[in-house]
Amino acid sequence: MRRLDYLEIHVAHTCNLFCSSCSHYSQHHVGGLVSLEQAQNWGELWNQRLIPHEIALLGGEPTLHPQLPEFIETIHRAWPESKIILKTNGFFLRRHKRLREVLNETNTTVELNCHSDLPDYLSKYRDILVHVQDWIEIPLILKNSFGGKVHKSWTQRYFGMGENMLPFNDQAPQKSWELCTARDCLTLFEGRLWKCPPIAYLRLLPKTFNLQSDWDPYLAYQGLGPDCSDKELEEFLNRKAEAICGMCPSKAILYDKGNPLQNPRSV
Repeated sequence: MRRLDYLEIHVAHTCNLFCSSCSHYSQHHVGGLVSLEQAQNWGELWNQRLIPHEIALLGGEPTLHPQLPEFIETIHRAWPESKIILKTNGFFLRRHKRLREVLNETNTTVELNCHSDLPDYLSKYRDILVHVQDWIEIPLILKNSFGGKVHKSWTQRYFGMGENMLPFNDQAPQKSWELCTARDCLTLFEGRLWKCPPIAYLRLLPKTFNLQSDWDPYLAYQGLGPDCSDKELEEFLNRKAEAICGMCPSKAILYDKGNPLQNPRSV
């Protein structure tokens, strides 16, 4: 059994916010949820081979999943030894009547992310803090220092949006990997392991619009399937920079993510 530090799983691909150059492509309104059946199947494919220390459930925005409490329970059953972290912007925590109970029973930590320091956003964020202020039995992490930190550190991940999107193609994968904020974010998606969220969820985009041919080498990447040998698994997990890292920038480019409330998806 191979132990991991960290594994990410999308609960929902869709998001209620609009952050330019999102590394999960959520602002492109790709939509869609991961069903409970899919989550159970993915867990069964890997839980006899991998034990993550931490499993992050995120998106998109995970609270948009109507069965979020059941989703958490499904992942907990697959990996009862793992620490689960629910990463959310918090806007729809109120939707889930059983959520607080399930978070407590599964010892799940809530990481509440603040995505902007703009006044209209902070007004909504403070309402969320009021909602969770008495969740004393739930481990709670407040991330991004009321939005100021995220604005100062947000970087561009690709050029353009929609059909005009283009990868950086800097052809310096080692530098891109060293710079990458997702290099330790091993991702479980479609029953396969992926090096990072940007390469995993890139394949959602052609379902919404046509990508230019510059993306073809990266769309050809298939990650690692559950039928791999132990040697292939070990090599995959130990591999650092590789050719696909070249789709991302080799130098940090600070970028204005805009107002996350400017063009929200109707949910």
